Amino acid sequence: MALLTLTTLALSLAPAPAHKLKIAARGTELTPALSEYANNKIAPAIDRYDRMITNVDLSLVVEHLHLHDTKHKGVEAHKAEITAFCEDSSVIRASTSSDDMYASVDALS
Repeated sequence: MALLTLTTLALSLAPAPAHKLKIAARGTELTPALSEYANNKIAPAIDRYDRMITNVDLSLVVEHLHLHDTKHKGVEAHKAEITAFCEDSSVIRASTSSDDMYASVDALS
């Protein structure tokens, strides 16, 4: 009986199954380093709510801000946008923007 209890306890303390994080990039190349960095930063936050979340999309977007005026010529906005789909059909969205993509990912985590 004690062995069964220890086994059950060990199974309940085991890490949650890996989350389903899909990373996409637009306006920039998704390098293996950036993908790994984003995964390592976002995964702990997602794993905390793994039982409620079914799927997560992370979009890394670089926008060139000079399209409508000359004041922002050469300036880029690095946006990180996350969308989490929950089991109860709720959708959670968050986004941030900065001068650096790594800083944007940090702000989301």
